[in-house]
Amino acid sequence: MTLVAFIPILWHLSADVRLPVLINIPGSLVWISFMASAGGFLISWIVGSKLPVVEYDAQKVEAVFRKVLVYGENHKIRVRDAFEAALRKLFRGTRINNTRLIWHSSYFDVWKYSYMKGMDILPLLLLVSSVFAGAMTFGDLMQTKNAFSQVTDGFSVFINNWHMITEIRSIKRRLGEFEKSLHEHEHGPEESADNGSAAAEQTEVPPEAAGN
Repeated sequence: MTLVAFIPILWHLSADVRLPVLINIPGSLVWISFMASAGGFLISWIVGSKLPVVEYDAQKVEAVFRKVLVYGENHKIRVRDAFEAALRKLFRGTRINNTRLIWHSSYFDVWKYSYMKGMDILPLLLLVSSVFAGAMTFGDLMQTKNAFSQVTDGFSVFINNWHMITEIRSIKRRLGEFEKSLHEHEHGPEESADNGSAAAEQTEVPPEAAGN
């Protein structure tokens, strides 16, 4: 609804742009907003390309860690030292994966907020010549900047919610592997590459530690 409301306003206000390159393009600010958002989306896809894998690994390691913690409630555990050694190894894997997740999320956030700040400054750069040429007042400048920001936010909905999209992609991947495991269980094991975290996959709870 934001785009429906503000695109006509920004299209009309684009007539006041006095940059030689844009002066003859109808709705120039709308097109610039769309192209900037599309470029931001492509760069976000590249910068955040590792996030779904890291998020997936973190979820998988944490799931294994929680599963092992359940063994700790078993009063039949006979080898407490072996169990605690397995638990410490899994905890190290969890910590490593969370560190990776924080690192990749941090540099993506640096890009995301740099993009948002750039989109805040861009309309001022495009319209400052119009103010000096007397084609618009300072009030018109702020009105146009606000309309540009609203349209850009509408186009940038995926960038603004990238972490949620990453989490959904990682959950979809886990569900896909779960469905594949069910299929293999029903039709017999097949060769498949395991994309899980090495820290979790290489750690097994000794049978004697689990009380088996």
